[in-house]
Amino acid sequence: MEERRKEKGKEGRRGKATGHSVDKFSRSNLPEMEKRKLHLPPGTALFVFVNNTLPQTAQLMGSVYESYKDEGDGFLYLCYSSEKTFG
Repeated sequence: MEERRKEKGKEGRRGKATGHSVDKFSRSNLPEMEKRKLHLPPGTALFVFVNNTLPQTAQLMGSVYESYKDEGDGFLYLCYSSEKTFG
């Protein structure tokens, strides 16, 4: 993430930046939306982190954005990790 921020500073705004308006979704909906895009198999959990923290499940994405957005460019940077689950 830090490398990306440094890189962003060198080249300005990302050329292929995509913005999504998800402020009305709860944070718990985000992993399900992303699992479909990433083609994760059933039985795989997706964890979304913001600034090395796991936001509260019931927190709305608009609130997550306001709390963690990058002050330089206004983007919300997310990291994700997957884990196989049993069952």
